[in-house]
Amino acid sequence: MKAILYRTGAVVAVCLMLSILAASTAEATVLKNKQTGEIIKGTLTEQKINNKVVFKLDSGASKFIVPEEWEVVETDEPGPADQDGGESTDDAGKTTDATGDAGEEKKQRVRAYMIPIKGAIMSKALVRGIDKALDEAKKKRCTLIVFQMDTGGGRVDVASGVIDRITAIDWAKTVAWVSGEEKQALSAGAFISLATEAIYMAPDTTIGAAVPFHGTTSGSVEVDEKFQSAFRAKFRALAQKRGHPVAIADAMVDSSVAAVQVFVDGVQQVVTEDEARLLKQEHGEKYKRGKTICERGKILTLTADEALEYGVAKAKAGNEKDLMQTMEISDYTVSEARWIPDWVTKTAETEKQRFEKARNVFNSNFEQAMMSDPTRVMYPDQRGTAPWTRMTKQCMGYLKNCALALKEIEKIANDPDADRHVSPDEVNEWKSRLQAMYQRLGASLER
Repeated sequence: MKAILYRTGAVVAVCLMLSILAASTAEATVLKNKQTGEIIKGTLTEQKINNKVVFKLDSGASKFIVPEEWEVVETDEPGPADQDGGESTDDAGKTTDATGDAGEEKKQRVRAYMIPIKGAIMSKALVRGIDKALDEAKKKRCTLIVFQMDTGGGRVDVASGVIDRITAIDWAKTVAWVSGEEKQALSAGAFISLATEAIYMAPDTTIGAAVPFHGTTSGSVEVDEKFQSAFRAKFRALAQKRGHPVAIADAMVDSSVAAVQVFVDGVQQVVTEDEARLLKQEHGEKYKRGKTICERGKILTLTADEALEYGVAKAKAGNEKDLMQTMEISDYTVSEARWIPDWVTKTAETEKQRFEKARNVFNSNFEQAMMSDPTRVMYPDQRGTAPWTRMTKQCMGYLKNCALALKEIEKIANDPDADRHVSPDEVNEWKSRLQAMYQRLGASLER
């Protein structure tokens, strides 16, 4: 009875909050978060996405709020209405306008921004590309960011950078939409998808198989237990934070986890085998076992239908219009960062060429230094002669060229936003070798 009264009171409180806010929709309102004490000032809109209301801040940005988490502090005089409400154009000049005739009076639209993540996730240039796209979305005052996932996966360190950007977004709703030619969001793609607030999938797509790996500077792949353990913990925490089934996330990354479907009082839960046993003991006849989603010894991958059944995906959406309809958005514009895939490929290739050029300069000069080192190619009794001195100075010149090339390589190795082709430890080892050799040659000239 107490639980029923509590739920009833919560519903009344939410309705009261909405009525207060609705009465001041056209006014500048000051709200205070009941838990954190955060103060925001702006105008409440009529836009709703997944039970969240869009609050338009005075700064021009927008924030999604859950009404019951806020209280009205004060209401100012009515502010100017938003006069923009016009079409939004993407980088390629495309505009998607889901409203009626241009002459009709328009409601405030949802401004969406589509960011494609396609193909192998292998370069940190993707993170910088997403930074650029989010800056553009913010300038366009978008309140919905859609990450279109169409990838078989890739490097976890790159995905982690993307996730950091996604979880830092507090001015727009974030969703993942699995669609495209590859029809999948696997490995790092699943990792990124779970970082968003909601996942939507086109028919015949799949998500999962998030076994972690990270590339080495030699191009090989390492999968050590320490790395896997840290990744699993982060994957679980991410799923829990965004409200995705944690047992599903575990089964996608850890083959020792078995995920099962159970019902308690007719309500579905997705849990591990160990959790299922505890629920059975606790609830007795109210407990009913459903399907085995993933057995031990296997890594979980879900179809769109399965993801929908087990609460991973919110809905299926085969195209952009379907996607918006599933989110109950009828009035919207969509801008697309179509340039990202090509930009990432070109940027990664340019940076790789920059590294290769510096490495080739280093290698060729070091080879020449070895060939002109008098201690290697001349007899000891020639030390101090003119040919010895000339060859020593020539060798030291090559070593200086090596040092300049190594300085450029070091910049790349120490840049956290660049693809690492060599480790800082390797650079330091070469610096020590060059310095020791240069000092040795210099000392021989002073004798």
